[in-house]
Amino acid sequence: SGRVTFRSERVVPEPSGGFRIFSRPSPEQPEQMSVFDAQGKLLRRELPGGRVMTPTTFEQVRSIWKLQG
Repeated sequence: SGRVTFRSERVVPEPSGGFRIFSRPSPEQPEQMSVFDAQGKLLRRELPGGRVMTPTTFEQVRSIWKLQG
């Protein structure tokens, strides 16, 4: 759109050693949250509107979708 925006990132440590990152692409857009464990591995990402993304393996996808192979 040709506009300059200000992206904001906020890091919140967790008692477990992990952390949450709150990210807002621009002041007008809703925040999303990413949760990481103490080793920095992504555990889940919560998107605006209630959608949640979680890392998965091929085996988990195969099981959920009942894929052959």
